[in-house]
Amino acid sequence: MSSRERRADPKQAAETFGERLTRLREDARLSQSALARRVGVSQSAVSQMESGERSPSYGMLVQLAEALGVSVAYLVGAEVEKLSAMDEQHFRRYRALPSEAQKELTAYIDFLNSKYAKRER
Repeated sequence: MSSRERRADPKQAAETFGERLTRLREDARLSQSALARRVGVSQSAVSQMESGERSPSYGMLVQLAEALGVSVAYLVGAEVEKLSAMDEQHFRRYRALPSEAQKELTAYIDFLNSKYAKRER
């Protein structure tokens, strides 16, 4: 069963660290080599972490989380906040955007919040 199929099956919803790392890396549209360069390790080290053959140190977790734009808690699978599947999809799509596009989207969200807050008054 692939990691995507496992996530779709509620009985198999829990991801391993390696599966989560792989998903986050792919969501960020990074190759193993690109992620390795960002955190200063070899591509094989990233591969070993994704396959579960190697456990990262806390310092490496911090670097990986920063490189992938998530918290360490999220990276290791700690329950951070319950999000719907749609919310998670929006979050991953946002995180995959270039920083300039993220700024534009944030500004647009601020605009919409302001617009609809005025209607509720």
